[in-house]
Amino acid sequence: SSLPLGITMVLPDGREWVHARNGGTAMIAGRLYQAATGAFALSDTAYAKALVPTADYAVGATTVSFTAGGTTEVTTDRFQDGFLVIASSTGTGIGYAYKVKSNGSAATGAGCTVTLYETDGLKVATNSASTRFGIVENKYSLVEVTLASTVGHPIAGVACNSAAASAYVWLQ
Repeated sequence: SSLPLGITMVLPDGREWVHARNGGTAMIAGRLYQAATGAFALSDTAYAKALVPTADYAVGATTVSFTAGGTTEVTTDRFQDGFLVIASSTGTGIGYAYKVKSNGSAATGAGCTVTLYETDGLKVATNSASTRFGIVENKYSLVEVTLASTVGHPIAGVACNSAAASAYVWLQ
């Protein structure tokens, strides 16, 4: 889809909709959907705050790479419309968050390239020796139906129509 995940639309009658992508099973109208289990439960904690940049990056850079975690591979565009953050650094920049436009795939422990939106280039330079990245999926990516066994993930919205697996949808 050409629209970013998570963008909202408000109709004149006040109803609010959010752009999302359905997960791996067909969407059922009238059901409540939530962020995918994997989006906030990556087994490899390196993704939260310990990804090592593969090089030093200058202010304004919109393409960066990091070494993927040691136990979790990265699939193409898994982090699309999510955020890359500066999780730690001996210099400045801690806490900056950058919107991810796309990412390449990477095997565990291999380099993964991330492209940021052109308007969201790095605000501070990074150093591969001291900077560590964190990266998180967009909560509207690959949403899944809320079941009693998986309650606790952030709520995405209600499906007002059925949709195929992996389809882009509007949730209310």
